[in-house]
Amino acid sequence: WSLDAVSAEYINAEARAEFTEPAVTFFLEDGGKITMTAARGTVRTDTNNIRVSGEVVVQDEEIVLKTEALDYDNARRLLFTEVPVALSGAEFDLTADSASLDIRSRQAVLKGNVKGTLNESLEL
Repeated sequence: WSLDAVSAEYINAEARAEFTEPAVTFFLEDGGKITMTAARGTVRTDTNNIRVSGEVVVQDEEIVLKTEALDYDNARRLLFTEVPVALSGAEFDLTADSASLDIRSRQAVLKGNVKGTLNESLEL
């Protein structure tokens, strides 16, 4: 993955870097990309794990995920949140209390009060 930001502060003693308005691009094995933007973020420099918050948006060519806080586990290539999330695409709009998105498989798991609409042409 790569990261751009408006500003950054490195805290060596705590093995972390703080970012204002981070924009992270995740590169997929099939050549695709997933982008994540937020108001602020932290990268653990020892694990490359990321935590972002404030108007978080994750998107690829087909889906958009919105939430207020999100974590990225670099070893598992997993995005996850324990706060309400909205997930939408051309054929669906869903909300839930929490979610995870496996970047490798591009599979999302929504949990708790899952609600939404599905277009009748959606293939599951």
